[in-house]
Amino acid sequence: MVTEELGGSRSWSIQRLASRDPGRGPVDLDVPDEHERWQMYHDAIKSGDHELVLAVVAGEPVQALVRAVVWEVVEVPELRPRALNLLPEGPDREDVLRHIGDLEMRAQMRSGDCLSSVPVSDMSIFLQRACAVESECEELLQRLADSGTRRVRHEARWRLSAVDPQGSR
Repeated sequence: MVTEELGGSRSWSIQRLASRDPGRGPVDLDVPDEHERWQMYHDAIKSGDHELVLAVVAGEPVQALVRAVVWEVVEVPELRPRALNLLPEGPDREDVLRHIGDLEMRAQMRSGDCLSSVPVSDMSIFLQRACAVESECEELLQRLADSGTRRVRHEARWRLSAVDPQGSR
């Protein structure tokens, strides 16, 4: 079942799964290998087919794949509620909710907020790294340079020197 429109590079396409006969059963009967399904979901997300991915992954029997898809799709704020509805209550949903909080703080940081009210110790490693790499706020970068992980401290110091090349702190 190689699809010619994909140049034969993928055996399956998200469009093929989306158009399958609903009576055929769960997704894994169409694409038995979960690694292939993950690659297919990932490729579709990267190409912007979020709605289609969410529709198809709703029938995904492997919860780890559902969580991985939701984790990526929540990068798009307007899709967060729909994506979260795919996860049952429990640790996976709680992890994604924490990640959404990080994404919201990252958006604040990107809009110029120095996140002064958020101690570095309360930031996830993901958020610390994002701030160290993307922030232009000297105060936030200095806090990260003083108390992040070794990698975060290094990135924050490097970024701080780029933001304030004269070292006027």
